[in-house]
Amino acid sequence: FGPLITSWTHVLCTWVQLVISGPNNTRFAPEHIAYGVALLDAALFWLSAPQKSFWLPERALIIGATIVWIVQMIHSSTAGQISAWTHVKRKLEGDELAVLCAHFQAACDDYAPQYNFSAAVEEAYEVMNPDLEAAFDLFQSQLREKGKECNLQRLYHGSRRANLQSIVKHGFSLPRTPGMFGKGIYFAPCPLKSLQYARGEGMMLLCDVELGNTLPSTAAQNSLDPKSDFKRNFVMGWFGKRSYDSLTAVHGRGGCVRVPEMVVYRPEQARPKYILKVKQLKRSRPAG
Repeated sequence: FGPLITSWTHVLCTWVQLVISGPNNTRFAPEHIAYGVALLDAALFWLSAPQKSFWLPERALIIGATIVWIVQMIHSSTAGQISAWTHVKRKLEGDELAVLCAHFQAACDDYAPQYNFSAAVEEAYEVMNPDLEAAFDLFQSQLREKGKECNLQRLYHGSRRANLQSIVKHGFSLPRTPGMFGKGIYFAPCPLKSLQYARGEGMMLLCDVELGNTLPSTAAQNSLDPKSDFKRNFVMGWFGKRSYDSLTAVHGRGGCVRVPEMVVYRPEQARPKYILKVKQLKRSRPAG
């Protein structure tokens, strides 16, 4: 009964994993393939095993897991459509799409010499999340109450498709591990920079980002702590400077990056406005 128990346990674990995983956001994800292999393995054992070992529990588990898997595949194929995401208002078309594409192309052209590829927008969707809008507006109001000027910029943020869907639904969250400038949320004015973080899935967000008083940085600071490093010190107070609200990585000669990066450390400083489906284009050599 050893192989039978092993197969039975395999199917049970697969079924539980399917039930608790929820619909995946990417069609034909690796998890689905793993589940299918597990089911196939159990089914082959069931067919090859002696008739006397056809336990009813094993039959029920294989059939149940297969049904759940099929439902998951069907659900993921529809849930993967961007228009079905929570807080996606509509798909851009016509003149609105043309204006956004022109903005995207201009942003690519500004830093084209730094890359050996280009990109173009295939689809764009407007986002409207009332909770994120309210949190963003409140942050700007708090800046004004402190006597600071707002410094709103439209910036790009690339990531995996599932991550972007979560951001649109729940907002940004701070990472667990630090990046080049600590545990912040990273943006770029150049879509080509953001595309490199899309993990080959060609997805990014165009966001409103409130930088406030931004700290220019010419060197990496992966241990940066905004609670202490952004505070106004004696020298800043002497010159009438206020505490910082974000960090801007300086690019070019004397800088630390080849394309500017902007980092915020509070999720309410950014709100997604558009979801972009982008196609990477080949370029034989850097422009310029």
